[in-house]
Amino acid sequence: MPAGRRANAIRMLLRRRNRTESLAIREKHGPTFDAAIKYSSAHASRNHPPTARRGRTVNGNTWVDWDLPAPHVTLLAVARADIDAYDHVNNAVYMTWFDRVAWEHSAALGLPIERCLELDRGMAVLRSLIAYLRPAVLGDTIRVATWLLPSDGKLRVRRRFQVRRESDRATLARAEIEYACIELSSGRPARWPPEFRERYVALDDVVRAGEGLAPL
Repeated sequence: MPAGRRANAIRMLLRRRNRTESLAIREKHGPTFDAAIKYSSAHASRNHPPTARRGRTVNGNTWVDWDLPAPHVTLLAVARADIDAYDHVNNAVYMTWFDRVAWEHSAALGLPIERCLELDRGMAVLRSLIAYLRPAVLGDTIRVATWLLPSDGKLRVRRRFQVRRESDRATLARAEIEYACIELSSGRPARWPPEFRERYVALDDVVRAGEGLAPL
């Protein structure tokens, strides 16, 4: 499929999914959610313009007691399709949550999926490590946070994730995922283009705080 048509198809799927989940969360949180979305959109435009100067990626509806400072946070509602035979969110669903928040963070940094397709570059999962701590169940509202971690800046990037429940702020899971840069048209490893080097950079506060993080 040509890159343009592929980007349009992906964009339509993302919009449909975001609309369904946003309606579910809005019904539960009402004006608070609307205000948070407005703040987050304004913050992204102000702190992450197309020229992508480095800035804090924390949105306006986050908490201060995350594992690391300045998280990029996505609010999600647990859907019926997320629940498995044990009546809790299936482990595989967490990977889709990590993928979503990583893409949203990338877009906030100035690298949406459309731009990656234009550059013929993308970040493919190389390895992942997930610690599942508590279950999520139907009806839960979830906050998923991500941070960029230090990397070699040539082929790979690392991300840290933390999943928390809205009602009691309990941490449900933590993860670290390492990604490798690939040429999308061939699937082969490739060096970062200049835009990746400029935008996929760990914040100084995150680097300092990360030195004291316990391993998963």
